[in-house]
Amino acid sequence: MKHYATDTTGKTENFFTRNVKLITFLICIAVFLGIFGPLSVFHIYQYYVEMQEDAAYVDMTVEDLRALAKRAETLTEKDFERYSREDGGDWTVGPKTGRMFYIQIGERYQLSCMIEVQSRQVVYLSLLDDGRGESFDLLDDSVDIDEILKS
Repeated sequence: MKHYATDTTGKTENFFTRNVKLITFLICIAVFLGIFGPLSVFHIYQYYVEMQEDAAYVDMTVEDLRALAKRAETLTEKDFERYSREDGGDWTVGPKTGRMFYIQIGERYQLSCMIEVQSRQVVYLSLLDDGRGESFDLLDDSVDIDEILKS
């Protein structure tokens, strides 16, 4: 009895059995991207939103501060909104409520402002000089803004 050898070359293996390592690698990449991909997309979106918000604000310069201090009695909330990146929150004293603004001016100065909600007028305006560690009330007529900023 003759034994015939059958030619099985290429018939016992298929694509999946020949490329097990490649398929395992692709599955691992898909799982990795499925888990961490959405997280990175959310971070990118949050970064984009923060960049858009920062673009809406302008840095206050010393010259802007001089101009605002000269008309301190007539300032309103609109004068500070475009400069303030951080909202100081709301405050309540008796029946009056208001908003706080904190504005950084360069490396040395910080401007604090309280605005009453009903009248939309400034009730507190203070300049903190980090270099000297002093605070100045800019609503006080006796305070000379040019003298403060000179030193």
